[in-house]
Amino acid sequence: IGMVYQSQGDYHTALSYHQEVLGIQHECLPSNHPSLNVTHYNMAEAFEYLEQYEEAIKHAEIAVASAREAFEADHPEV
Repeated sequence: IGMVYQSQGDYHTALSYHQEVLGIQHECLPSNHPSLNVTHYNMAEAFEYLEQYEEAIKHAEIAVASAREAFEADHPEV
C-alpha cells in the first residue's frame, strides 16, 4: 500500500504505511531478514522525495547494512 501512495506522490501517507510495516516486521522477522532491506529502502526513497535528506540517508544506510548482513558481498542486493 505504501508503494502505491509513493507512486502517486503522496509521500507522507506512504511513509505512514512503511513505518507500520517496519514495526510489524521488527516484531515478526529476524533482524537480518531481506524484507527489512526493502522497507528501509522504500522509506529512504520517500524521505528523499520529501527533501528530508538526513532521514533518507539514515534509512538507506540501514538498508545497506542489513543487505550486507543478509546476503553475500557479491549479491545484487548489496
